[in-house]
Amino acid sequence: MNWNDLRYLLAVEQGGSLSAAAQVLRVNETTVSRRLKSLERTLGVTLMRRSAGRLVLSPAGEAASFRAQRMAGEAAALSDAFGREEDVPGGLVRMTAIPTVVEGCLVPHLAALRRRHPRLALELIAESGNLSLSRREADIAVRLARPVAGDLKIRKVAEMGFAVYAARARDPASLPDDFATGDWIVYDDSLAHLPEARWLAARIQPRQAAIRVNDLRVLVGAVRRGLGFAVLPCFAGDRYPDLHRLSGESPVVSREVWLLIHRQLREVTRVRAVWDWLIEVFGEESAALAGKAPGT
Repeated sequence: MNWNDLRYLLAVEQGGSLSAAAQVLRVNETTVSRRLKSLERTLGVTLMRRSAGRLVLSPAGEAASFRAQRMAGEAAALSDAFGREEDVPGGLVRMTAIPTVVEGCLVPHLAALRRRHPRLALELIAESGNLSLSRREADIAVRLARPVAGDLKIRKVAEMGFAVYAARARDPASLPDDFATGDWIVYDDSLAHLPEARWLAARIQPRQAAIRVNDLRVLVGAVRRGLGFAVLPCFAGDRYPDLHRLSGESPVVSREVWLLIHRQLREVTRVRAVWDWLIEVFGEESAALAGKAPGT
């Protein structure tokens, strides 16, 4: 068996097509197809099938992918373990979180990290989707839900509170008792599963959803321009003096903030340094994230 063929399986799974995998691996589509077929012949199973225009894993492919991801993680951990000459944090660490957390919580603390570990290079991936740690799409992730699977080291670092906000220049100082009046800015169907979106959907009529968006930054911008009410993270809404919190001192919804790292990276010096820094940052930002009302 050519172990390198497993890289092609993982790339096709991730990209959903031969062309996407070829772009990531910097080869042509013919090479991807040939290596994938070679792996299937060696294993004696069909690994991929086409569904809705994409290549997806067959049941045998899912089993192979699971083991291939573990092998890729072990190879990366081996490289990390023996690829450094001293125990001083240095090199690149890739970290992913939703854009608002990156901008509002992490960027203000970057200077302290740089002073403490000048040899570190931090790549901040402001991404709402969940990048794969097992495939080394990121080294550390900040997630707003506890993971249910994966060979991960996890730690809860904060609670994130949400409240109702509006622009001071347009909207009243408090919410109507029944929520039944006024225009609302809401997430579109792709984000309707989020706890804050479900909380709001249970309280307003569909006709009140005047604007639908798929990004938190757009949501904040629309509220600041007086286009309607919206449910925002308190740490985002409270930072703008032109917004006011309408739903009272206590958050209407809270979500857990978790740090994730693949277990094979937990003792890598540079990754551990960023992990420790993140724990400190979320400790300092915990009150703002939890939605403690300003001035209390």
